[in-house]
Amino acid sequence: MQPIVDTSLWLAHKRRALASPAAGADFLMRRAAEELADRLGAVERKFDRAAVLFCQTPAAVDVLATSGKVAD
Repeated sequence: MQPIVDTSLWLAHKRRALASPAAGADFLMRRAAEELADRLGAVERKFDRAAVLFCQTPAAVDVLATSGKVAD
């Protein structure tokens, strides 16, 4: 079966974008982090660990670190 996404091309585009970031280009990652913060705010549970996967900016890590919901 043929892959749907050309991962080598995707990676090349990602590297190019990270090499010369444009101001405000991370707006979707920031918005996703805001959504994560809202959802964590509604959760009473505390977590021992959390994993941030495929995040190209520190936005999600910052939310987890300041949420008080994750020990590590």
